[in-house]
Amino acid sequence: PELSPRQLPVAGQPIRLLQACRFIAKKGLDVTLDAVALLRQQGMNVYLDLAGDGPERPALEAQIKSLGLEERVNFLGFLPNTELLSRLQDYTFFVHPSRDTAEGDREGIPNSMFEAMAAGLPVLASAHSGIPEAVESGVEGILVAQNDAQALANALAAVSSDAERYAAMSQAARAKVIRCFSYQSAIAELEAAYRDAITFGASRQV
Repeated sequence: PELSPRQLPVAGQPIRLLQACRFIAKKGLDVTLDAVALLRQQGMNVYLDLAGDGPERPALEAQIKSLGLEERVNFLGFLPNTELLSRLQDYTFFVHPSRDTAEGDREGIPNSMFEAMAAGLPVLASAHSGIPEAVESGVEGILVAQNDAQALANALAAVSSDAERYAAMSQAARAKVIRCFSYQSAIAELEAAYRDAITFGASRQV
């Protein structure tokens, strides 16, 4: 169904960020925290919710304390999918600055990113692995280099100050999921492949 694009919070209301994932190195959670700290230094009223858990949590908690973000970052734990989906309307952006790890671990395209885009959340992420297949930088969100918290903060600040650009990204994010990654689009692609195979087979019959 058609939905109106999301709008930026009105002046004085906070920008709310969500990252939903396992707390492991390739997810770039530490980069997200550094970006939030940079935005706070600029005076931006920004909050971050982290949905998930994992082995990196103690390091993230220590980083939050060292950056003075205790009142700005909230751990939600692993949420049932229905609850996560219901919460998406509370956020302004979905953040996911993935990276290659020293061990060669790489990201695919996170399902949580598709869900956020379907809810009209613009994505702020890294140009990493499969993510550019889902997000064209400047259209459904902005992609930055891996491990670049300053670039991530700059991108977020830029879109947060441009209501027209934000609304366009929101609309494009939802349209991209429906067009390319929904069940309907997958069925249409499969049907087209079958039609091509039948046509090809018929053409080879003697």
